[in-house]
Amino acid sequence: MKYPKLAHKKECTGCMACVDSCRFGALTSCVGTDGHLYPFVNVKLCVKCGACSASCPIITKSYLKKNEYVVKPYGAWSNDLPQRLLSASGGIFAALANKFLLEGGCVVGAIIDGFVVKYVLLEKLEDLHFLQGSKYQQGDLSGIYIRVKEKLNKGVKVLFSGVTCQIGGLFAFLKKRYENLYTVDIICAGFPSLLPMRQFIKENSNVVGIKSFRDKDLGWKSKNFKYALKGYGLNKQITDFGYKNLPILAFSSGLTNRYSCYACKFARQNRLSDLTIGDLWGDENFKDEHNNGISLVVIRSERGQKLIENSNITFHEISWQEALNANTRLIHGRSFLNFNIFRKYMEFVYKYSSYQSLMNLYQGRGFMGLIYRMNIVIGHKATFLWTKVCVKRFLNSLKNYEG
Repeated sequence: MKYPKLAHKKECTGCMACVDSCRFGALTSCVGTDGHLYPFVNVKLCVKCGACSASCPIITKSYLKKNEYVVKPYGAWSNDLPQRLLSASGGIFAALANKFLLEGGCVVGAIIDGFVVKYVLLEKLEDLHFLQGSKYQQGDLSGIYIRVKEKLNKGVKVLFSGVTCQIGGLFAFLKKRYENLYTVDIICAGFPSLLPMRQFIKENSNVVGIKSFRDKDLGWKSKNFKYALKGYGLNKQITDFGYKNLPILAFSSGLTNRYSCYACKFARQNRLSDLTIGDLWGDENFKDEHNNGISLVVIRSERGQKLIENSNITFHEISWQEALNANTRLIHGRSFLNFNIFRKYMEFVYKYSSYQSLMNLYQGRGFMGLIYRMNIVIGHKATFLWTKVCVKRFLNSLKNYEG
């Protein structure tokens, strides 16, 4: 019996829309040997109905959407200061979610449960804080698409947040647009493997969960911002591991990302969402607001425009040059780090290296650290040069359009 047609392992985004599409339970989500999420097919339960293939955004190419709306970028922040301070950047998602929950709608987003990132559907305003803050780890969405569809069919307004491939998975699963569905995609640099986190857990047995991957205890910065991993023990005492720990160093390197992230088909100008949000890195316009955090917002539909206008948000239009200053994944998702020898042999490296050896590697110490640095410099340089070409083409296309 043949397997159903799904995305190739190097193209699969791990959105899990295929899992939710199967009525026979033939597909489940699992973590592969590389520490990434993949669908697992039980061929004994598969009836070859093709529902999973029809729900795969890679197979259906649901990312190939041309946006007729005049897309514009903005610098923005929530006017609710306490809520803004709890958020990773300007608190835009929290402001939008606040409005939905107050009006009887529901919100979908990611939470940290121990060491695991999970996607949940929330209906209570007092639970909103669980969704705030960045999570630099891929979560399992299986089960969420079904719950979202149930809510939509009941007429409930839903605000769905996720990275752009997850938005693609949602629409591939739903097969149609719902007037009561609003989507927000988050600018993404790629999903890191779970292998670094597993090594961290082994090394720090007194830690039972992650509190945050970054926060604004020392304020937000548009440049040279440092991530800081914070964990908690059984007594709930918080330990600040700073940025010199395996999960953060591995994430920052980009060398454990899933292969689909190095050639992301969804990181493009035309997206399926109503809004795109992220940090407004490199900002020079709103320096008085930096300490509390500023978001980059790209409005992609009239519905998205109304959402922003009717929420408790301050927003100012900026140029595309300013928006792309440090957020080039807005228009292209190509990285050449997939050719790096340390990515190719990542599973082997993690299987036979100690925690300290891996730390030395990512910090460029010793002979292997030197080889690592040389490899990563080449990869980043190639990516940088290609990015310059992509940005130039995009800005020139805007000039031609306006002309």
